[in-house]
Amino acid sequence: MNEHLQTLQGSLDKLETALGAWGTTDTKALNRELPPIDRAVTHLCLAKAAVALLEMHLRASGTPLQSSILQQEKTRLLVYQQKVDKAAAAWWLTEHKPATHLNVAAANRFITHAIPELSQEQRDALKAATAQTKDGKQQKQHKGQPVVGNAALTTDQSAAEATDALLASLSGAPVTETPHKKQRRNKAWP
Repeated sequence: MNEHLQTLQGSLDKLETALGAWGTTDTKALNRELPPIDRAVTHLCLAKAAVALLEMHLRASGTPLQSSILQQEKTRLLVYQQKVDKAAAAWWLTEHKPATHLNVAAANRFITHAIPELSQEQRDALKAATAQTKDGKQQKQHKGQPVVGNAALTTDQSAAEATDALLASLSGAPVTETPHKKQRRNKAWP
């Protein structure tokens, strides 16, 4: 019995020195300095220490540990622990996960340099078509007809054919027949 009391006294001394720092610390200043996740973890640790002290007090006084107050506090701390763990994991992911975003200016430079064979007037025409599309001046399309540039595709023209025609008109080269055009002509429309 004497050994158990000495062990308890040693544990209480360790706890007192650990929690003694909190008694002298200005909690408002500490809360201002800590990031929100660290602040939540700190408050959770203090709450766990308080519940542990309550449990030790109940054990020492001979009160049954199945008291509703103690069980409610343990359940509440478990829920908060899960919330803090989830928030800490989300914070860690946002801090350590590289952000993906598009640098529009760099993409435009890349595209401009990727097709250097366009003349200045062809580039101007392409920019005008893009600006017209951005202004919402696209023609009204019928149900099931996609819009390419300023015109809706007809049922006899696929998106690939329209793209080929657009590229050919921009480069000034004649439209050549591609395999998908030959296949399209051989198939009957349902």
